[in-house]
Amino acid sequence: MDQEKNYRHFYIDSNFFWVLCKDPKGEKIKNWNESLKQFKIVPNEKMVHFIGTPFMLLEAIGSPHRKIQISAPKIPEQLLKSGSIEELKKYLYDHAYNVFSGQQLLQPEEILEAVKKQMNYGTEFGQNFFENVIGHNIRIKGFETGIYQHLAFDYVQKFKFPVELMDEVLASFTVDIIRGSSHNWNLSQARLIAPRWAQIGPELVKLGELTKDAYDKSVANDYCYKISSDLVDTEVTHFSSIGYLEQGNLYPTVCFTGDPVKKMKFRSGVYRMLANDAHERILEQERLTGKKLPFQPISQQRGLICTCDDKTGSITEVVDVDKIDKIEI
Repeated sequence: MDQEKNYRHFYIDSNFFWVLCKDPKGEKIKNWNESLKQFKIVPNEKMVHFIGTPFMLLEAIGSPHRKIQISAPKIPEQLLKSGSIEELKKYLYDHAYNVFSGQQLLQPEEILEAVKKQMNYGTEFGQNFFENVIGHNIRIKGFETGIYQHLAFDYVQKFKFPVELMDEVLASFTVDIIRGSSHNWNLSQARLIAPRWAQIGPELVKLGELTKDAYDKSVANDYCYKISSDLVDTEVTHFSSIGYLEQGNLYPTVCFTGDPVKKMKFRSGVYRMLANDAHERILEQERLTGKKLPFQPISQQRGLICTCDDKTGSITEVVDVDKIDKIEI
């Protein structure tokens, strides 16, 4: 683990979050705290900031968004002919945003009621923890806008673009990783792992650097996320690999998850490759044009991934994302 980094920001995936919130005797919480000290992750507990995102909120209240079906819009022929990938992304984003924002089950009053019910499942500690990590966000006027933004952007990343546009679409999204989405830097781009792996995985098989069985295993075991869920899982990859932006500063983040360490290292390995691709694209474009781009890429702040035991609450392994230098399955 990198002892020079000041890890102040924690992000907990939804499954392990509820492991702590529902711990009846407090033993798992005690074990988790002991693990933090064992791995020297918390130099000053009072400085820790728990990240609560719209995706965390949605998964914490039962993922109501999964009941919503969005039909693919008919893309105007003129937009397709224009060749503007950014305009196409915006068109799809606006379409999805309008659908999500018009759903009754995602209206503020519905969300507030769902939170109220869900908090009853936690212990006294769990209810306070829920409030400190997630609940306080819904006290902010207009909090639902963040929900619609996150879901709409996730929809665009999962959209099945015409095959002939996929290279340009992936290139556009890839650059977004290091310049921040035009909507919000903290919007995860980790869905891009799937289309990128679909490109490079078979190539590695052809080169003999990866077996066909290993590639098939990565696809079959959802190494690249489940399409209908895994919202929080994409953020674990994003925040641990890129960092969390708060008040203009990017911070390395410690992410806690119950997922297998191999799967997490694979995702981070591909995501880092995407970020490196983005840097190379920018440098090449500047070299060819002789002009600096109108934005400066934000330096990545790589953090830690902590895999945790749901039965005990203990941290079982800590992965320094900065030291993941290859893709493993």
